[in-house]
Amino acid sequence: RNNAANYRRTMFGCIDAGVRAPNIMSVTFADEQAAYLAGAAAAMAARQTSLPGMHGSKIIGWITGEDCPAMRSLLGGFTEGVRVIDPEMRVVNVVTGSFANAEAGRTAARNLLDQGADVLVLASGMGNGPALQEVKARNAYAVGLDTNKDAQLPGHVITSILKNPNKAVYEIVAAAAAGKFAGKEILVRDLQNGGVDITDMAAFKAAAGKNTPPDLDRRLRELRGEILSGGVRLKSLRERTLCDCL
Repeated sequence: RNNAANYRRTMFGCIDAGVRAPNIMSVTFADEQAAYLAGAAAAMAARQTSLPGMHGSKIIGWITGEDCPAMRSLLGGFTEGVRVIDPEMRVVNVVTGSFANAEAGRTAARNLLDQGADVLVLASGMGNGPALQEVKARNAYAVGLDTNKDAQLPGHVITSILKNPNKAVYEIVAAAAAGKFAGKEILVRDLQNGGVDITDMAAFKAAAGKNTPPDLDRRLRELRGEILSGGVRLKSLRERTLCDCL
């Protein structure tokens, strides 16, 4: 925002936050929608005690590096998805204090697994790798964030919450190149327009085989439809749009 004020003839693109100014075009994400679907999938898997490593403890762990609006928004959507499947299931949130602290991710994962969690959501940056090692050692399960984690622990990554910042960057650059740069515009990418989603869970279902939660695909389709139709409304806890102050 400060640079845009100093260079008013330069076009700026802002990703993952909304800034209203004549020379800034912003794209942000309703990734709480994808988190809601991931929460429902994780809860259905956690209740399936026929899956090796699932003990029916009704605890899902969430590990994040920092307590910030974007993470709170994701956690809120995920928790709502869990509760729609099983209101008695708890999501235990652990904040390691830094997205750059790898060993803190490992410690948090170990503590949550000791508490009985069979599923961990990995949203702690550099801590995700060590946390995933703990998940593997305990024969537990994980939910990834931002990138598909299937290959890192085949069969034990239930799904991953994804958004598409590359497409957002392309849209801003293409708009500028075509003379259609939309200053003051804040574009929201969601399930409807393909800006966010979850992975298809094919690797998890293939490994689970007959132990795949019954009606998993059908229930996720129903919940997706409810979001798209407006029947489910999820609150975004991201920072409010910055004002038009330039």
